[in-house]
Amino acid sequence: LSGCLVERKKPLPLKFAIQNPELYTYQVVTSLLKELKIQVKGDVIVGKKAKAGKTTLVASHHSEKLPELLDTMLKKSDNLIADNLTKTLGATFYVQPGSFNNGTEAIKQILLTKANIDLNKAQLVDGSGLSRNNRMTSQAMAQVLRYIWDNDKQLNLIEAMPISGTNGTLKYRQSMRKAPIQGNIIAKSGSLYGSYNMAGFGLDKAGNPNSLFVQFVRDYFPKEQDPEKPVEAPITQFERAFYKGVVEFSQTQSKSK
Repeated sequence: LSGCLVERKKPLPLKFAIQNPELYTYQVVTSLLKELKIQVKGDVIVGKKAKAGKTTLVASHHSEKLPELLDTMLKKSDNLIADNLTKTLGATFYVQPGSFNNGTEAIKQILLTKANIDLNKAQLVDGSGLSRNNRMTSQAMAQVLRYIWDNDKQLNLIEAMPISGTNGTLKYRQSMRKAPIQGNIIAKSGSLYGSYNMAGFGLDKAGNPNSLFVQFVRDYFPKEQDPEKPVEAPITQFERAFYKGVVEFSQTQSKSK
């Protein structure tokens, strides 16, 4: 770790993804054995023994079921779950240890065969979207949204996404906290420094998806504002106008997609 943090009185909670689970497990087990004063003859070995029949399972752990993981991932924008699901997808699809390489390739192949969506020209390098090396057009993202919309009875993804000004990562978003936007958009946000992205659906008066939209804003670096004269951020002004248009369109158009 490197860099600077401002001095603060309260603790700063931070979460980091484990890049090497095998090494981490080795260090934790070794540390616990030492703490408990348990002497081990030999070393802690990561991997499978040649004769597995002579081993005894001490403990096992399973994650929550996939629908629960997806709900947490989408509503809370959990990057760790997204990255691990991508690697698991790669492991399952290609029957080999999962990685970002085979996980993102599996996503492309599945969307091509199941949804006829060609992401060959898209650049996907992780599962969470935290890398700035990810590249995808708004048209391709719109195709994915439309497939989700058309097949949500089987996918059940839309209800797991945050609702504007109501829950998840959109609950306190400045541009979505008031009518008519509040409660009338279901979407997934994604932002990095200088980038503000959103993809989702506008709802009709009955609360059902009636339009889709993709917002990709990049190179957003506004001039610093005078702290003595606070002004609403330009991105907030843009989003409020944009989402208001999405809601008005969704609630005045017939359900034609």
